[in-house]
Amino acid sequence: MSPARYDPIREDPAKDPLFPANMQACDFRVTYAPETGEQHLYGIAYLPSGEGPHPCVLLLHGFPGNEKNLDLAQTLRRAGCAVVQFHYRGCWASDGDYAFEHVLEDVRSVVGLLRTPEWRARLRIDPERLVLMGHSLGGFASLMTAAGDPAIRCACSIAGYNLGAVAALLKKGAGDPYGIREMFRGCVVPLKGTSDDILLREVERRGASWDVCEHAPALAGKDVLLVCALRDSASIPEYHHRPLHAALASHGARVSEELFDEEHGFDSGRIALAEAVLRWMRHIGVIGM
Repeated sequence: MSPARYDPIREDPAKDPLFPANMQACDFRVTYAPETGEQHLYGIAYLPSGEGPHPCVLLLHGFPGNEKNLDLAQTLRRAGCAVVQFHYRGCWASDGDYAFEHVLEDVRSVVGLLRTPEWRARLRIDPERLVLMGHSLGGFASLMTAAGDPAIRCACSIAGYNLGAVAALLKKGAGDPYGIREMFRGCVVPLKGTSDDILLREVERRGASWDVCEHAPALAGKDVLLVCALRDSASIPEYHHRPLHAALASHGARVSEELFDEEHGFDSGRIALAEAVLRWMRHIGVIGM
């Protein structure tokens, strides 16, 4: 089959008997404070066939991470990318307590580990071609991490959930017209060491410093994909997408936008979502098919 006609959404790649595609469990070990000691962040890596080094996508799930978008991981692997997905502290059996600040710290830590010789060799990856990609809160984490790391050149946010926008909405008055508090109560069930009240206070305390729009200047010159679900009742486009797209465009980010008539999980548009992600990955030169 000609490489030019290869379709990673619908076709499997050729097998490499020396370097076959495989899946590896990952145990990322981090130490943040002497009193907590070494903590384990558990995840998985989908590795493509071929010796590599391969582009690497760090695929970040949301809050709490019921939707992990592993269909995207499989598609991206067929396209020649190594895809790493892990669980933040305090969720899905990873050590420690959950907090939004811990999410950001954990992403930065895993990015650092992926750049080490040990993990580069183990996963056959090229850290110079690292893409941060996240859904919902993972989209927030991908953009915030890219804004703070000059070496990261591209990031993708799918139905991104901007915690700074949430802080602004919480300030608007009594009641819960946007369903924020109700959603938080449902999301904390599989999390350790936290509660909806603790997380809401954390968002309110961080305020505008966690508004991705405020970090748009740091994303200038980077490639950014924003994927928006127009019927999203969690990451409401009016607050989470449109202001961010405008801020990124005005500060010189190379921002691409994909709009879907979908809800937060893109449940009826998974193939279309994969096609949009692959289209962007080709556009920015991470994959060549």
